[in-house]
Amino acid sequence: MTKSLKGKATTKATAPATTVVAELQHTGTEISYADIWQFVQEHAGGNLHNVQVVPLANVQADTDQPVPFGFNGKVGGVRATIQGWLLSGKWQ
Repeated sequence: MTKSLKGKATTKATAPATTVVAELQHTGTEISYADIWQFVQEHAGGNLHNVQVVPLANVQADTDQPVPFGFNGKVGGVRATIQGWLLSGKWQ
Protein backbone atom coordinates (compact mmCIF):
# COMPACT_ATOMS: atom_id res chain seq x y z
CA MET A 1 0.00 0.00 0.00
CA THR A 2 1.28 3.47 -0.79
CA LYS A 3 0.71 6.49 1.29
CA SER A 4 -0.63 9.57 -0.38
CA LEU A 5 -0.02 13.09 0.75
CA LYS A 6 -3.06 15.04 1.67
CA GLY A 7 -3.41 18.75 1.37
CA LYS A 8 -2.61 21.30 -1.26
CA ALA A 9 0.77 21.82 -2.79
CA THR A 10 1.77 25.42 -2.37
CA THR A 11 4.57 27.52 -3.69
CA LYS A 12 5.88 30.60 -2.04
CA ALA A 13 6.33 33.71 -4.09
CA THR A 14 9.85 35.05 -3.91
CA ALA A 15 11.00 38.54 -4.71
CA PRO A 16 13.37 38.85 -7.67
CA ALA A 17 17.02 39.21 -6.75
CA THR A 18 18.45 42.68 -7.02
CA THR A 19 21.72 43.32 -8.78
CA VAL A 20 24.17 45.80 -7.39
CA VAL A 21 27.04 46.91 -9.57
CA ALA A 22 30.37 47.81 -8.01
CA GLU A 23 33.62 48.36 -9.86
CA LEU A 24 37.18 47.66 -8.81
CA GLN A 25 39.14 50.23 -10.76
CA HIS A 26 42.82 50.56 -11.40
CA THR A 27 44.02 53.78 -9.77
CA GLY A 28 47.61 53.78 -11.00
CA THR A 29 49.03 51.46 -8.38
CA GLU A 30 49.30 47.69 -8.65
CA ILE A 31 46.15 45.78 -7.72
CA SER A 32 47.10 42.89 -5.46
CA TYR A 33 45.27 39.68 -4.67
CA ALA A 34 44.51 41.17 -1.24
CA ASP A 35 42.79 44.13 -2.96
CA ILE A 36 40.69 41.79 -5.10
CA TRP A 37 39.78 39.61 -2.12
CA GLN A 38 38.78 42.65 -0.06
CA PHE A 39 36.57 43.83 -2.94
CA VAL A 40 34.92 40.39 -3.13
CA GLN A 41 34.30 40.41 0.63
CA GLU A 42 32.78 43.91 0.60
CA HIS A 43 30.80 43.85 -2.64
CA ALA A 44 30.16 40.22 -3.63
CA GLY A 45 29.14 38.61 -0.38
CA GLY A 46 32.53 36.91 -0.09
CA ASN A 47 31.78 34.72 -3.12
CA LEU A 48 33.94 34.85 -6.26
CA HIS A 49 30.99 33.42 -8.22
CA ASN A 50 29.17 36.71 -7.67
CA VAL A 51 31.83 38.61 -9.63
CA GLN A 52 31.77 39.32 -13.34
CA VAL A 53 35.02 40.26 -15.06
CA VAL A 54 34.47 42.72 -17.90
CA PRO A 55 37.44 43.49 -20.17
CA LEU A 56 38.29 47.12 -20.78
CA ALA A 57 37.68 48.65 -24.20
CA ASN A 58 41.39 48.50 -25.07
CA VAL A 59 41.49 44.68 -24.89
CA GLN A 60 41.81 43.28 -28.41
CA ALA A 61 39.82 40.10 -27.82
CA ASP A 62 39.93 38.92 -31.45
CA THR A 63 43.75 38.69 -31.61
CA ASP A 64 46.20 36.01 -30.46
CA GLN A 65 47.58 38.35 -27.78
CA PRO A 66 44.68 40.51 -26.54
CA VAL A 67 46.75 42.16 -23.80
CA PRO A 68 50.50 42.86 -23.65
CA PHE A 69 51.13 40.43 -20.78
CA GLY A 70 50.47 36.80 -19.91
CA PHE A 71 50.48 35.38 -23.43
CA ASN A 72 54.25 35.13 -23.93
CA GLY A 73 54.55 31.59 -22.58
CA LYS A 74 53.49 28.25 -23.97
CA VAL A 75 50.46 28.31 -26.30
CA GLY A 76 47.57 26.94 -24.28
CA GLY A 77 49.55 27.42 -21.06
CA VAL A 78 47.91 27.95 -17.70
CA ARG A 79 48.21 31.75 -17.62
CA ALA A 80 47.04 32.21 -21.23
CA THR A 81 44.13 29.82 -20.65
CA ILE A 82 42.92 31.56 -17.49
CA GLN A 83 43.26 35.00 -19.05
CA GLY A 84 41.41 33.75 -22.10
CA TRP A 85 38.53 32.56 -19.93
CA LEU A 86 38.36 35.91 -18.16
CA LEU A 87 38.77 38.10 -21.24
CA SER A 88 36.60 36.26 -23.75
CA GLY A 89 34.91 33.40 -21.95
CA LYS A 90 36.64 30.96 -24.33
CA TRP A 91 39.43 28.44 -24.12
CA GLN A 92 42.52 29.87 -25.83
